[in-house]
Amino acid sequence: HRDLHSFPTRRSSDLAYGTQIDSLTDPNSPIQQNFEAIFSQKWDLLFTMMFPKIAAATGIKTRAFRPFQFFITMTKALIEERIAALEAGRGGEFNDFLQTMIDANREALKEAKAQSQTQNGQQQLKKTITTEEMMSQSMIFLLAGFDTTATIMACCTYHLAKNPDIQEKLIDEVSTMTEYTHDSVMGLKYLEAFLKECFRMTPPAVRVERECTAPTLLGNVKVEPGTVVSIPVFVVHRDPSQYKNPDEFDPERFISGDSVNHHPQAFLPFGGGPRMCIAQRFALMETKLALAQILKEYRFEAVPETKVDLSPYYALR
Repeated sequence: HRDLHSFPTRRSSDLAYGTQIDSLTDPNSPIQQNFEAIFSQKWDLLFTMMFPKIAAATGIKTRAFRPFQFFITMTKALIEERIAALEAGRGGEFNDFLQTMIDANREALKEAKAQSQTQNGQQQLKKTITTEEMMSQSMIFLLAGFDTTATIMACCTYHLAKNPDIQEKLIDEVSTMTEYTHDSVMGLKYLEAFLKECFRMTPPAVRVERECTAPTLLGNVKVEPGTVVSIPVFVVHRDPSQYKNPDEFDPERFISGDSVNHHPQAFLPFGGGPRMCIAQRFALMETKLALAQILKEYRFEAVPETKVDLSPYYALR
């Protein structure tokens, strides 16, 4: 789904850094190339996370993290450039995630200095955002929605091709749109149900992990603090005790009310709890907007090479 990668690349780079790129017509863009380099070596990244010492000794870690250095260098340079411009009385023309953090940090510094208290002759300042934290947050914003958005959009096209009757309903719904605004997109109820069913059947993240912080008993299994618990999202989403006919693609389950009968944590495309994906609303909106625009112009059809069913490995290519 390389072509589908161009949409989240443009969207994420614009919102994170205010950088305009056309990755569809310019696939050699350094940002696009390093994006693809990161996500084309998922097994290296997975191996590095599971066996860090072996990965470091064999050079796998160096290879896996080389593309990240491009974004680290770029982000740091942008932060320094913008701060220098603001201190010189220039800047302020950007309206993106990075600039929001820079502005918030400058205000926090001013407030901290104004309200600082002196204790034992030392100035005590409130917590502010470090350059490293701004770099980390910006990169997470930039990278987290790249492959996941492209993956779910690719899965959506698969479900559209395999379910022409559902596709026609969606085309009828989006044909009523006269403009692409937040309210008009939010009003596409069948498209929202279709997207939720795509997330249920083919979640971009087939598992999520949480670290246990207190002694916990899961059934007959005692889980100690520090234990990493892996939750198989793909399996949970097809649990017959939670979803009627779980292997059947049926958007109507999110309209009829059947979906309210499952456990709140039985739908986990964005994780769950206090550390669930912070960009959930943004991801849903951008995907709905993209699908609405596509369905205004195109139809998807299955071909002899189209697989009957997808395995859980679709998200790992």
